[in-house]
Amino acid sequence: MARQIAKRDQGLLDHGTKPRWCKQRTEPLEVLCLGLHRTGTTSMYEAMEILGYGTLYNSREALRRNLCTFVGTMLTDKYEARGPWPPRIEQFESLWGEYRAISGEVAYAFSEEIIPLYPDAKIILTVRDDEEKWFASSMNTSWYNNSHLFTRILYALDPNWVQIREYVGKMFKYFYRGDFPANGIRMYREHNAMVKRLGGDRVLVFNTKDGWGPLRPRIAISFVP
Repeated sequence: MARQIAKRDQGLLDHGTKPRWCKQRTEPLEVLCLGLHRTGTTSMYEAMEILGYGTLYNSREALRRNLCTFVGTMLTDKYEARGPWPPRIEQFESLWGEYRAISGEVAYAFSEEIIPLYPDAKIILTVRDDEEKWFASSMNTSWYNNSHLFTRILYALDPNWVQIREYVGKMFKYFYRGDFPANGIRMYREHNAMVKRLGGDRVLVFNTKDGWGPLRPRIAISFVP
């Protein structure tokens, strides 16, 4: 399996050819949910289906489709300048070509690249009331789970967790510059500012506590009472 994934990764990152497994998109990618973890991304997963976009592509979908290793490879290429960068749109389409909305680490880690690649997509930037509350929530959940000894053992032994390690572990290594406790709040600020700057008028800054109100006029397809 590892050898097969490695071969697939090499093909996906070959900028000279279109990956043969890149699915033909029948509907446009319409929504980029680019908020960081612990900002209501689970709620957005449920909201996208209710709003008419079907299943939201996120880390769970990447894991289900055995693409976490590929995501990790892309993270390494981006932050270590190991391969050609930025990727062509076909590389991203190989991840989410069947989906109309995307979210989570597999999306926000590449915000700078995908915002210009999908110029007609709406952008939702989920945020928390207070960056300190976001940081505390992340420390008590995502960071704690990633750094716990038991998680490290699972990363080494369990095939599913090996996949998770390939992108979650690398997210903390690269996106948060190897030290989430020291860099978390700074990266939260920098990421949100970058999304707003690149997305411009396309960006809806959204706090899930505000309910459907801000979302309905911007992105609703189905009727939402």
